[in-house]
Amino acid sequence: MVVLPWKRRPRARCGITSDKRAATTTTTTDHEKAPDVDPVMIPSNFICPISLELMKDPVTLCTGITYDRHSIETWLGAGNATCPMTNQHLTTSLEPIPNHTIRKMIQDWCAENHASGVERVPTPKIPLRSVDVLDMVAKLVNSQDDEAKCRETVAQIRNSAKESERNRCCIVENGAALALSSLFHLFASSHGHDLQRNVLLLGEILSAIASILPPPIQIQIQIEIEVKVQIERYLSSLESLQCIVWFMNHGDHESQRRSAVLVLKRMLAMAPGKTMEVLLGVGAGEAVEGLVKLIKKPVFAASGGSSTKAALVVIYHMITSDIHDQAAAGSNSTTTSTMIIKKFIEMRLTCSILELLVDADRSICEKALRLLDRICDYEEGRSSAYHHALTMPLVIKKLLRVSDMASELSVSILWKLCKNEAVLVEEALRLGGFQKLLLLLQSAAGWRGSGEGRRTKEKVTELLRLMNLRKDSSNMVECIDSMDFKDLKRPF
Repeated sequence: MVVLPWKRRPRARCGITSDKRAATTTTTTDHEKAPDVDPVMIPSNFICPISLELMKDPVTLCTGITYDRHSIETWLGAGNATCPMTNQHLTTSLEPIPNHTIRKMIQDWCAENHASGVERVPTPKIPLRSVDVLDMVAKLVNSQDDEAKCRETVAQIRNSAKESERNRCCIVENGAALALSSLFHLFASSHGHDLQRNVLLLGEILSAIASILPPPIQIQIQIEIEVKVQIERYLSSLESLQCIVWFMNHGDHESQRRSAVLVLKRMLAMAPGKTMEVLLGVGAGEAVEGLVKLIKKPVFAASGGSSTKAALVVIYHMITSDIHDQAAAGSNSTTTSTMIIKKFIEMRLTCSILELLVDADRSICEKALRLLDRICDYEEGRSSAYHHALTMPLVIKKLLRVSDMASELSVSILWKLCKNEAVLVEEALRLGGFQKLLLLLQSAAGWRGSGEGRRTKEKVTELLRLMNLRKDSSNMVECIDSMDFKDLKRPF
């Protein structure tokens, strides 16, 4: 059965079929039936041999067979070097050529059958080729002395990367990431701290780098080791990181602040040790201020909170950096770690995290709870959480509400706060924490792994013991939300 992506017109009955298969769809109103309409036959040369659907962007291989671009690129991207129809080895070229003739015929056919509910296939944008990217990189290198041309080329690279994932991968594979990183380092270090002279160009370059650098999980796959090392050297330099931190604090546009924290997150994935060492040397105070601002006032909410997530990840790296843990004999290790925590506490990070947790989605919630759990390892962090009215209500609310990971992190936070504070134990009881912990204890799905699960189980058991002691010695009324116990296993 061939399924096509267009919508049906109301009160119409039409079928759309290929030469061998037919599909008929009938739509009726409450009062009358729509008149019969003959099925619309899709010409066989309009159908992709791989997906068996109408082609939206027909391209032709060197073998002369035409496919839909998405289908054939998925085939080639899986490591295949043959034509799916002929099984002929593609020795000449793996680059498919747009078939404008077939595309025009498909669009004309759609227009002819518009009355039957067939929607027109839009003209696709021509994707970037390797030669196009190499040409842009050459222009970038040759226009370093002309700011206007340089900005124009950088904007062209950024806009092309945003058009499609294929374009972004093509840009990265052909050296644009390295060229942009080199250019960013060059302009960041050419005038020392006087960034205002090149602020517009640096902002454009930073935005382009944020658009083309792959996610952390794909960095090792899409960037060669030699190129990766060079990008690390340019972007993790003292001058580059000073510039990134400056944009994170003083960027004129939200996009600049977002780009700065996204690039910083990518750098921590590529070279965590070196990046963190230089970042702390640049001026941890400025970095702390910029990161907390991004959590207090998220930018580009429509982007799914990417800047907020990136800020949470960077902060977590800063307070759990391997630099603090290396060489226990190093006297500055504990001092530096404590200093960073104190700066975050002074900037009211705990308050910002708790306010973020009120209506955060799953991803942000897990990252925020992990960061709060880490903060509670320090006396200053526990003290700030203890004195905030939202701490216990929010942490207990997240139990069994978000995910297994969020429940484990919430248990860890409760354990760190309650083990030496009887007042918090009583508050947890009033909020229904005892019943939720009991339910968590009996839920086998609540443990993600044997080692982590055992530790979580021990913490739950100790919390229940502490609450049971306070429960027996007081007659407090507990606040219970019945929705939290819908999965409770009953003995009958």
